[in-house]
Amino acid sequence: MIPKSKLNGIKVTCILQQTERTLTIQNIHFAPEMVDIHELRSGDDSLQFSCHSEANPPAEYTWKRGDQVIASGMSTVILPREAESGLYKCEAKNYLGVKTGNLQIMRIVCSKLTPEVHCGSLNDPMLS
Repeated sequence: MIPKSKLNGIKVTCILQQTERTLTIQNIHFAPEMVDIHELRSGDDSLQFSCHSEANPPAEYTWKRGDQVIASGMSTVILPREAESGLYKCEAKNYLGVKTGNLQIMRIVCSKLTPEVHCGSLNDPMLS
């Protein structure tokens, strides 16, 4: 049986040498599952994102841009509003495995020469 979160708390029947017992799985350990990234808030000078993944034991989080670690041990990251465009990753990890969520940030520079570009915000984060 592969440990998954949906197995936690279910009843199973075990038959051992002609003896039947019903047990309830109470505290199953499982690797991080899908990583969810969402924006917590945007200020005038910063962007704040949170990362979450169901895991038992709880996941430890690392934020990266490329191979560079930008925050470790926290599920949230605060980026300057002038953050470089690129792919940011949140890695959720425990002793059973690792999952990664992606955050694409695109800086859009507006000018009178590009009127077709919507310039409502200089950094409109895109989650993927």
